[in-house]
Amino acid sequence: MPAATMLIGLSNCGDRAETPPPSPDAEHRYEIRGTIVSVDAAARKAVIAHEKIADLMDAMTMSFSVPEAADLAKLQAGKFIKATLVVEHNTMWMEGVEVLGDAPAPADPSAAHSH
Repeated sequence: MPAATMLIGLSNCGDRAETPPPSPDAEHRYEIRGTIVSVDAAARKAVIAHEKIADLMDAMTMSFSVPEAADLAKLQAGKFIKATLVVEHNTMWMEGVEVLGDAPAPADPSAAHSH
């Protein structure tokens, strides 16, 4: 039995380290794309109708903090943007805003083909 115990103990030794799960407090970054609905420059916030954010949330319309004045200055209602969404300690904000152009027009159901 002592030999078996020794083998079990040795099998747990080695150079491989287990990777701990990511900390919920760690900073995470996601690409966000969406249409600016409104901007509140005084509060440094923008309401954005965003597409699905991979590995984070489904598409929806919500308010985001925009702490950098240079990013905030780029935001105008009706523009389609791409930015980085930073999530840390249950707080999120946008940075690295890039205006891609005017928001795409919504699909017109009356333009559907008729037979």
